[in-house]
Amino acid sequence: MAIGDVRRPEGHDYNDPETNAHIWQVTDWHAHSHHPCFTNSGLWDGGRRLLVASHRNNARNLYSLELASGELTQLTDFSPTDRPRLPGTFVNPVRDEAYFVNGRQLLALDLRTGRQRSLFSAEQLAGPRMNLGSHSCTADGKTIRAVLNEDLSEKLRLDLGHGHVGFPEYSAARPLSRVVAIDTDAGGGRVIHEERFWLGHMNTSPTLPEVATVCHEGPWAKIDQRMWRLDVATGEVSPLRQQVAGESIGPRGRASRRPWFVRTGSPEANKRECIPPGPGPDDPSGGGERPAAGPVQTAPSWSARARPTCPRRTRRRR
Repeated sequence: MAIGDVRRPEGHDYNDPETNAHIWQVTDWHAHSHHPCFTNSGLWDGGRRLLVASHRNNARNLYSLELASGELTQLTDFSPTDRPRLPGTFVNPVRDEAYFVNGRQLLALDLRTGRQRSLFSAEQLAGPRMNLGSHSCTADGKTIRAVLNEDLSEKLRLDLGHGHVGFPEYSAARPLSRVVAIDTDAGGGRVIHEERFWLGHMNTSPTLPEVATVCHEGPWAKIDQRMWRLDVATGEVSPLRQQVAGESIGPRGRASRRPWFVRTGSPEANKRECIPPGPGPDDPSGGGERPAAGPVQTAPSWSARARPTCPRRTRRRR
């Protein structure tokens, strides 16, 4: 298969045996398929299509799912030796273009034609060797805000993509992190913030191009202030909400629930109470007790959350 090739609909629907919820399964390939990260909207073409990443023929590639028909159109043509980081794919909110990392490059993908172009390389900036982290596109579609983290692979045993190996050690090493602004037309990169702390979870506001949030990464119980607000217009970096003793803040896990920051959200609507504390399944802390239950605020999701109508399909017996 190649860029532009269309696969017949694979999906089928069924009712969940435990909850009786109606489920529409959109892929049926005998390999891993996934949508973009939960903070990134994968919808495009006015909500009529959804980006899907799928590992097929031993290669990772992006596909466009037409929600009305279920057809999958291939958008990239990576080989089995390529390792594009497709979970972080981010759709431009004002034009049919998406952005993802492959190696040390940030690439722009035309969702209509499949044409790719390089916007930025981690090697463009002077200083220590850096790796591209999370990225997000501004509300006006003009700028990518991306995080770069210092490469300490020669000093530490790291395999963060497989079991978070080296997670607490990397955080404790206080790597240099930079936030860069990348023009979606001209490319290039301009440093707008840097500090000696592992930064991640870059999220831009869906309405204010100059505002974004970023997180201090590490074992949750060892991070005193996890979430920060970045105002590019003023250069101010401040706590999104002041963290207090006893809070455990993280994107997932049994110790927290997930409030989301959306276009119409409010601080009150985005607060939840902890359920009984304990080591969550996604907390790679490597030790340390969880703080007692208390108010929790998690990484924001500033993506508009549309609810596409899924067509009824021939039901497969389960």
